[in-house]
Amino acid sequence: MGGTQKGFQNTQPSYEDPSIKQCPNCMRKFNEDAAERHFPVCAKKAKENAMKNKKPAYNPTLQKAKTMSSSNITQSLGGQY
Repeated sequence: MGGTQKGFQNTQPSYEDPSIKQCPNCMRKFNEDAAERHFPVCAKKAKENAMKNKKPAYNPTLQKAKTMSSSNITQSLGGQY
């Protein structure tokens, strides 16, 4: 007896079941009832993850403030402080 059994080499069905729906977010497949419950939850979770992993937009004013030292800030204000 070798590593594979005869008759079990192709485990994928040769047809697509029209009642099976694929989630556009996670690519998992569900029957129609489960898909109705899963899709909204998965879409919400995907949106939350996208927002959590999103880098903030580049803001040159903020970047400049981060790189300026306190002495540079004092000089830029005319030495008033």
